[in-house]
Amino acid sequence: MSEDILTDEQVAELLHCHVQTVQEWTRVGKLPGIKPGRSWIYPRQALLDALNEMARAKPESNVRTLAVTQRGKPRKVPPLLPVI
Repeated sequence: MSEDILTDEQVAELLHCHVQTVQEWTRVGKLPGIKPGRSWIYPRQALLDALNEMARAKPESNVRTLAVTQRGKPRKVPPLLPVI
């Protein structure tokens, strides 16, 4: 496989998370992926661009955006502390 295309296993290793988490984030549109057959593939530059956008977003939106369980239901996220 080309260096410009990553598998879901490679993305999971890169993000230090489980493969199912990567697949769920892709299904809900948080990560850019393509499913040409039975497995997902990720264009490296599109993935890096998406991660950069997430990093530039407000910190509280990152927590709430990525807090998804395997079944796509939002996880209970503790309330954010006020900024002093």
